[in-house]
Amino acid sequence: MVYVADGFHLYQEDFEKWAADMPNLTLTLLDHGKDAVAHLTELAEQKGNEVRYYLSGSPAIVESNHDLLVNAGVDEDLVEVDKLYGY
Repeated sequence: MVYVADGFHLYQEDFEKWAADMPNLTLTLLDHGKDAVAHLTELAEQKGNEVRYYLSGSPAIVESNHDLLVNAGVDEDLVEVDKLYGY
């Protein structure tokens, strides 16, 4: 899980507990969108089509990250999106 927020990560303690309890879940907390772009690019290069990608956030951020993954070679069918309107 890559969670980007500006200094405060809502539900951080819950996510950290889940990551501790689930060996297949890795939690990465980031404070800036540019860090997320670099991290997602690295994940796409390392994991490629071996994993599923779930994107959630404002429509613009979700679409941008979706395009980043697909342009990095990730199969579009492996990218799930949840656009949160109202941002």
